[in-house]
Amino acid sequence: MERLGASTPPILSSLSLQPYASRIAELVRQLNREPEAGNVAVLQIVRYFRRPASSDRNAAARPNLFGWRLDREMLNFLADTGTVLDVDEYDMTSGAASAS
Repeated sequence: MERLGASTPPILSSLSLQPYASRIAELVRQLNREPEAGNVAVLQIVRYFRRPASSDRNAAARPNLFGWRLDREMLNFLADTGTVLDVDEYDMTSGAASAS
């Protein structure tokens, strides 16, 4: 039985910052003590969906990139460092931009 989302590629899976997580977390805690700090650590993901050009003969062979996931390692990193996740997706296929 296939796990839900198992075939969906992770947006971020390589954590080259993992060795620095405790130092990042300490900096975030320090900055959060400042008045009106807001969210000091933010991972922002922005995706735009566009209709392929009609002359693009390879469009059908490309993978469907709808859907994404963050693996456990990334979720732990975000939680450990106090990072907020902000995701914006825009459908540009109909000619009118709309955020979801």
